[in-house]
Amino acid sequence: MTTHKQNFSFPIQLLGWLIIAIVVLGGTAAMLEIGARIFLPNINVLLNIVVASDDDRHYVLKPDASTPYSGLYEKSSEQIEWHINSQGLRSDQIINGKSDGIFRIATYGDSETFGWSVDLQDTWQAHMQNRDQNIEVINFGVPGYNIASIATHVEKTLSEIRPDMAIYLFNKNDVYKPLSYHPQWSKSYLYLIINMGLYQLKAKQRKEWRKSAKGAEYFRAHLQRIIKMCKKQNIPLLIAVQHWKYINVFPAELQSDQSILASENTASLPSLQTVNVEKVIKDFPRRDAHMTEPAHAALANFFCNFIADSRTDRCRP
Repeated sequence: MTTHKQNFSFPIQLLGWLIIAIVVLGGTAAMLEIGARIFLPNINVLLNIVVASDDDRHYVLKPDASTPYSGLYEKSSEQIEWHINSQGLRSDQIINGKSDGIFRIATYGDSETFGWSVDLQDTWQAHMQNRDQNIEVINFGVPGYNIASIATHVEKTLSEIRPDMAIYLFNKNDVYKPLSYHPQWSKSYLYLIINMGLYQLKAKQRKEWRKSAKGAEYFRAHLQRIIKMCKKQNIPLLIAVQHWKYINVFPAELQSDQSILASENTASLPSLQTVNVEKVIKDFPRRDAHMTEPAHAALANFFCNFIADSRTDRCRP
């Protein structure tokens, strides 16, 4: 009887090469991760102040979070502090029940509403409050939010604070699909770099989406959620458009500067209004692709004059 020895050398050799490949790839990834943390320390700056959300916002501002900020897309010579209060708002105050005689304004949008490149006291909301001590301007801006995220944010917060007015600051990025957020993966700087690279590679695709009929339909559907919520709560809504060339994504009745729909609240505030604020901020310098202090101050002056009908000491009707 003849016996045949099985030759295990090839599988063992293959396994050895596989282990070596895994070690090499793992080591390379580790070195790239270390390099990213050294040379791109600010790439995770936003993740320091957000926490995952179980709805289509994907994430919200993390209560009691703080992080230093000195630029993401470009390095800034001055470092500022992003501080989030215990209510998940960029504010140094706690929002409670509205006091008598106070005109409360809720502001919504993305990083420009949040005040990405400026200190808290230099945001347009803070400028408005400094001009008129009888108003309260609440900052519900969250960096990276798109129109769907903003609509959900409005639905989750508006009825709780019962403002006298709401402002939505439209940015051209609002038409894009929402950013994804993976809490575990996002701890890796290498993952963030790859994700940012892929985002940049899809820039042309995003622009085509923004120009498309489907992109406009997507935006209008979620904008209607904001309008519906404000109407339900009987709260006047002012839509401030930063990039007027993209006004075509809005419903036809809102595509003219200072277009007005009849008031259902007070005689001095229309229920729904669109204004072009691009002309207000376009001549000011930008930092890290966002508005700087002079633009925030100019925007605050515009809102105050517009709401108060040009009375210089007021930011309320």
